[in-house]
Amino acid sequence: MEEELLRTYELKTLNPVSWEEDTEENLSNPIISKGVSDEETYAAFLNVVNQDPDERIVQNSVDPLNPQMNIQQSARQRNIGVDDLSKFSINSKQFNSKQFLKFIHSDDSFSQLSESLNILESSISEKNLELRTLVESEFLRFVRSKSSLDGILSQFQKTGFNDEESGLKNLRGSVNEANKEATLLIMPILQKKQKEMKLKQALEFVEKKKFFFNLPNAIKRYVNEDDYDNLIHDYKNAKQQKADDNNKIINRIWEEVDTIIDVYKKNLWKSLASDDNDEDFLKNIKKLIEIDVIDNPVLEWIDLKLNKFISTFNETFNKYHEKILNAQLNILSTCEELDFTNFKVALGSKNPLVDSAIIIEMWLITVKLTERILEISNEFTRFWNHVEKFFTGEYQQKFDSKYIDPNSPFLRFEKYEIDDVKKKGEEFIDLLVNRIIRFFSSSQESLKTLHHAKSQGTDGTPDHFGFLPPHTNSLSSLKYLPTIYKFTSEVLNGLGQLSITDKSTQSLRDTSVLVLERSVGGVCSSWLNDCRLFHNLEDWEASESGETYIISLIYDFEVYIIEGLQKLLFKKIPDAQNIQIVKYPSKKVLTGVQIQFLRSFDVLLESIIKKIIEENQDTTISKELKSHHKLLTLANIKTLKNKTIPNILEKYDSIFEANLHSQNLEIYSILNKMEDTIFESFINEQRKHISTTLLQGVSSTQWTSISSPPTKVSSFIYESIHSLVTVYKSVSRVSKELLDQVIENLLEYTTSNLLKNLKEVGDFSAEGLRQVALDVEFLRGLFGKSAKDSTTNNLNLVYRNIFGARYDPKSILDSITPLLKESLGGSRLEYDIFNKK
Repeated sequence: MEEELLRTYELKTLNPVSWEEDTEENLSNPIISKGVSDEETYAAFLNVVNQDPDERIVQNSVDPLNPQMNIQQSARQRNIGVDDLSKFSINSKQFNSKQFLKFIHSDDSFSQLSESLNILESSISEKNLELRTLVESEFLRFVRSKSSLDGILSQFQKTGFNDEESGLKNLRGSVNEANKEATLLIMPILQKKQKEMKLKQALEFVEKKKFFFNLPNAIKRYVNEDDYDNLIHDYKNAKQQKADDNNKIINRIWEEVDTIIDVYKKNLWKSLASDDNDEDFLKNIKKLIEIDVIDNPVLEWIDLKLNKFISTFNETFNKYHEKILNAQLNILSTCEELDFTNFKVALGSKNPLVDSAIIIEMWLITVKLTERILEISNEFTRFWNHVEKFFTGEYQQKFDSKYIDPNSPFLRFEKYEIDDVKKKGEEFIDLLVNRIIRFFSSSQESLKTLHHAKSQGTDGTPDHFGFLPPHTNSLSSLKYLPTIYKFTSEVLNGLGQLSITDKSTQSLRDTSVLVLERSVGGVCSSWLNDCRLFHNLEDWEASESGETYIISLIYDFEVYIIEGLQKLLFKKIPDAQNIQIVKYPSKKVLTGVQIQFLRSFDVLLESIIKKIIEENQDTTISKELKSHHKLLTLANIKTLKNKTIPNILEKYDSIFEANLHSQNLEIYSILNKMEDTIFESFINEQRKHISTTLLQGVSSTQWTSISSPPTKVSSFIYESIHSLVTVYKSVSRVSKELLDQVIENLLEYTTSNLLKNLKEVGDFSAEGLRQVALDVEFLRGLFGKSAKDSTTNNLNLVYRNIFGARYDPKSILDSITPLLKESLGGSRLEYDIFNKK
């Protein structure tokens, strides 16, 4: 037994009193080495104790949850700096279990952590076994230390304080050496045990709070998979649990969850601004309420949509306004006046190209502008219908959810909130109405800036209407303006049905009246402008009935305008379910149209006369051509008076339910005056020639010197007949009705002028009187049926005033009968002209 003890503890005696030098050679501690002084040994010990262990153990520290990797490798994979490794090394005094799990194992699932825990427990068991082996192997040193201390104590008891300095010194050295041994043996064990307990507590915490540790990854997965049901379930559940557990780790995890949810909320807000489908925006609003947003998503959605409508409208209007201005500039730089190239063709064939291409381009841009405004208006109407359903609470009923507090203020509107929303809706309508008013009230000049311009109503020249393309004609105006007015009316009427505020409703009504008046005014201005320039269409090509083709163009033109105004004024107005915004034209508008209609006749007649006046002042045109054009103009006026204008009036009456055709309108007086004026102008020219011929012929004949019987009709009589025949032929090419009037007038003038000139002669010889009788009877016989009572009477007055009582007219007439017959026979052609039926 004693031998076994000595062998086991490597002792030479069971009662040792000193430690032999050779026993130290089995010590493994490098600090307590043979040949080293006590002071050096203690200093070395202090250096080891005070040295930061992280400097020597972190580098090769193994990840306890993943022994295949060391801390350096794990940190490198996660881009963690080397300076931070001590917090993640389990052998370090600075080891932080929370940081270790957060950064080194942030992506591990619960199952992975559980498996790592098993690995760790197995490792701890192995380490415990190693620790016990270490303690057993070092127990001998411990016992030797104890034996040495006992020997020192025994020696101290024997010597006492006789050698105080030496005894204290030896005691101090023994104590220091014992402390070194104990520290080196005990400290690693205590540190490892403490770390083991901390890690075990951390894993137990992870196990207990595994729902929270998995939550960030779960929320991310739900977002990526668009799994809203599980997202809101876990989020709400976690929020409730978090409220009951104010743990720092849970709070940190919750911060990460909040970050993910904030991004999700932002995406919901973005989609809310663009959602047009009913279900989409309602679902998103419901989600936002469920997910606990601070701002009211309903009010936010309304603001987002209203701002978007304002932005879209401004952008659209500005874009097309710029296009219209560019088109206007293009027209002004290209055209100098109204282009009638397509006008005549369009009237005759209903050609769709009623104006020049660049003018039509501006019309089409304006049509597109009003069409886009209508689209925006319709979208706003649909949006406001949704708003109304929020006002009534209909939509809030669809938000029934266990995640929404039924008392949430988001589920109802207060009166002040409704008033505020309506005020914002009114602002959008004010913006739209203001732009429409400025556009239709603009002049050609103010269209550039769309500043307020005084409206001219249905009156004014084309440059007073900025929405009309420069140099446009009334045909294109009436082709495109009804469409523009139709779109605009639908905009105003549709917005009016919303009844947002009384102010907006009245504003829409006022705008509707203005747009109609300005549209009618634009048509009337281009209408009258075309009438002023209508003479440019005159090419003097006559129809079979005598008038030129311009008369049929006038009829087609006026009917086109009337029918176009019918489309503009009486087209079916938009249906009004609640409030009538757009109404049929007022009496004021209809009266204005009627005034312009009657005025158009005056302007057309002025244009026709202008053509004649311009030709009379043109020295390059021959007198014969001028006379011919006067005859054509005269025929035109007769046709206008007797046929064209009455037919146009009847057309107007049938459309506008008027009674103009039966009234004694001023236009007829004007036509009569014009007819008389032109007729007199033409006749006077013919009279001048006849008068000159007769005057020269009568005055140059020596009536008292004629001594022999006449042998032929006087030459001046033939010359006068030739002038009449020329006029006859000229007029007959124009109008039979006009021919009778002209010939009748000239015959009466010829005979009265002859009578006048003969009366001025004074005295005649007997043969002279015989010559006068031959000339008079020749005219009587040649004129025949064309001679009216006034003409015949003039011829009879010649005998009464020239022959007197001295000569018997009958005997003279008998004496010239053979010659008269011969002369009439030689003028058979002229006779036939004057005696045609």
